[in-house]
Amino acid sequence: MQYARHGLASFIALYVLLCCCQSGRTAELDADRVFDSSRLHEIELTIPEDDWNTLRKQTRMRGGGFGAMFANTTDKPFTYFRGELSIDGVKISDVAVRKKGFIGSLDDVRPSLKVTFDKYEDQHPIEGLDRLTLNNNKQDTALVSQFLSYKIFSNAGVHAPRVSFAKVTVNGQYLGIYSNVESYDAPFLRNHYGDDSGQLYEGTIADFYPKAIERLESKTDTLPEDDPQLVRLATILASEEELPIEDLETLIDVENFLKFWAVESLLGFWDGYTQNQNNYFCYDHPQNQRLYFMPWGADGCFTADGGPFGRFGGGPPPASVRAESMLANRLFRTSGIPERYRQTLLQVLDATWNEDQLVAEVDRIEALTDGQLHEQQRSDTNTAPWGGRQLTMDGVRKFIRERRNTVIRELRDWPPSIPPQPRKPMYTVDLGFAKGSFLTHWSEQTSAAADEQGEVTIELNLHERDIVLTDPTIASHSMPVPTFPGFGGPRGNTSWTPPAMIVIKGKQDSNQDQQEVTLTLMVEEQLLAMPPNEPVPASGSIVIGNAAGFGFRPDGPMVNGTIVLVRSGTNDGDEVRGTFDLQISELHGGMFDQRRRR
Repeated sequence: MQYARHGLASFIALYVLLCCCQSGRTAELDADRVFDSSRLHEIELTIPEDDWNTLRKQTRMRGGGFGAMFANTTDKPFTYFRGELSIDGVKISDVAVRKKGFIGSLDDVRPSLKVTFDKYEDQHPIEGLDRLTLNNNKQDTALVSQFLSYKIFSNAGVHAPRVSFAKVTVNGQYLGIYSNVESYDAPFLRNHYGDDSGQLYEGTIADFYPKAIERLESKTDTLPEDDPQLVRLATILASEEELPIEDLETLIDVENFLKFWAVESLLGFWDGYTQNQNNYFCYDHPQNQRLYFMPWGADGCFTADGGPFGRFGGGPPPASVRAESMLANRLFRTSGIPERYRQTLLQVLDATWNEDQLVAEVDRIEALTDGQLHEQQRSDTNTAPWGGRQLTMDGVRKFIRERRNTVIRELRDWPPSIPPQPRKPMYTVDLGFAKGSFLTHWSEQTSAAADEQGEVTIELNLHERDIVLTDPTIASHSMPVPTFPGFGGPRGNTSWTPPAMIVIKGKQDSNQDQQEVTLTLMVEEQLLAMPPNEPVPASGSIVIGNAAGFGFRPDGPMVNGTIVLVRSGTNDGDEVRGTFDLQISELHGGMFDQRRRR
């Protein structure tokens, strides 16, 4: 009996030990190991094949249109799917995986991915980490922009993510080298601020401006337009009066922002906050109620030409200071701030810009990733988004070696010329609505070559005025493939499928000139095969006069809403019948607006 008791005790002890070892396998991983940049990590994802195909083809172009992306940057178009994750051989079951990205990084072959651990199961398998952010480096073609940029931000005293490199495989298919970027979430906030209870906001083509503040995306429980601190900041920055620096310093940590600003400028970060009103987070620290800025989306650094949108202003901006955003521009025009900024930039240069060390890191990453690139990442096949020059490691080395002298030359002739006013942030103005019903037939031809046929009833209101169309016509067909880089055509490197178009035309009955009205609706072509009576998202444009483009004119009215298809198909002659309910709006401000200043 005694031996039996001892045997039972030994069995229980062994069972507990085995359970602890099994449950502790994922405890072998912690944030420090996951973000160890001295090695290439192995990340494997397993997702049901149908789910993976759905995930990778999801897009921000709701309804297939470009306008929807800019009209609502806080839209959440990507859905989660259940999968299994393996990091360096350690398996984590029941994770949630979704696509991520805004424009330049979107890809349906090698999508950027977000992996969340506790959506389906209450699990915390990696100490100090709640999720993974896996960026596909589609814009970071040199592979080092994010890694080096965040390191420089951190060394300058601005809280920024850690980055490591990973070989990513999904369902056995190798997708190449990804940047594993630390997320701004509760563990990050606790680690860097000692408190994660404050409000966290992400800025994507958004700025602190009364009409545009709602474009900030809240990551917590307070909408930006309901946050009195953000409303106060936006009101101060929009005022024509001299900037009250004392009031401003109660709302933001100015020293933190000066460092953040100096590093963005030093890096040539064309797609960041201070130049493009994009790619940043701000955290309302609960201990002092001041906003702290943090960088994001740093895959477009180490460029000297100001990027594609910077050139709209008539040439590259000064290397020493980027000042398109509301806060940067207003601050630089405030007494005493240019000299404070100049001293901050000199301190950042001295503390963080060690050319030999930075170039050595580029050399190390080049050796680390040698021979591991996906076919699309190779320099002989990769096309830089936006039609710009591809960022190479040699180009980064050259930038690092030359940047100090370029900046110092400008500091000697201080201050440089900046835009006379901030760039007006992008915001949406409601113009009216369109709703009705239609019957047409699918055409295998495109654009003007498609026969206009069918029946249309439409209720159209624009600028609070009802518009009656005489003898409206309708056609449905595929959209001609544009040559917009990154979305298809000869400069694209993705298998993006053009949307279907439904084009309604008619003449204004009350207009003496009988101007033509063209309403272009776009919907993802595969959705035309959905069961009847299912609403599907649609977007496009409305043009009075000569219609041009392919459904999105950033300087003109656009439409967003839904179509309910009663019958549909994409074979030549198939009946396409349904109803539509659309809002008409217009984008003001931002990178596309030629009336860019306030």
